[in-house]
Amino acid sequence: MSVVAPKPERQPEIVLEALSCADLLYSLARRLTGSPVDGEDLVQDTYARALGAWESFTPICARG
Repeated sequence: MSVVAPKPERQPEIVLEALSCADLLYSLARRLTGSPVDGEDLVQDTYARALGAWESFTPICARG
């Protein structure tokens, strides 16, 4: 699988936004799948898809 890397000037913003949701996303994925391993796989797939579409990234909240 190949993932397109974000442009350097936007990368920190995208990475911070993505990482801020990791724990919540994993908790939800575990509940949905009923399995820690399947939850991890789901989160990994989700991040791979999200980073593959980085050019359409829009922050969900303003950082001050």
